[in-house]
Amino acid sequence: MKMNRFLFLIIGLVVFSCGAQEKSIQIAIETGDFEGLEEPTKHEETEFYEPVPLNVDPTGKNGMPSDVIVLFNGSSLDDWERVKDGAAATWKLNTEDMSMTVHKGGEKVNATIQTKKKFGSV
Repeated sequence: MKMNRFLFLIIGLVVFSCGAQEKSIQIAIETGDFEGLEEPTKHEETEFYEPVPLNVDPTGKNGMPSDVIVLFNGSSLDDWERVKDGAAATWKLNTEDMSMTVHKGGEKVNATIQTKKKFGSV
C-alpha cells in the first residue's frame, strides 16, 4: 500500500514538472529570457497550438487581406498624430493622387508624425 502511494506521488511530480517546464518555456519565448531553462527535447515543449490564429482571406475586401490595418487610405489623416504633442497631423493631403506631404509651416513640430495605433517594436 505504501509503495502504491509512493509511486502515485512520483508520477504526480513528473506530470506536474513537465507542465511547469512547458509553461516556463512558453513564458521564455514570450519574454525572450531563456536563462536557467533546459534545452527542449520534444516538439510539444516549443510548439504551442493556442491561441488559434484567425483565418486570413488574402483577397478580402477591396483586394486587401481580411486582417489588414489601413493606416492611410488617401482621404484622411485621422489615424495620424504629431509625435511631439499628440495633436492632429497637419500634413497636406492630396486626395487626387492619394498622398500626404510634410506641412512646411514655420513650426518644426509639424514634420514628424506617427500612427495613433501602437504596434510595438518589430
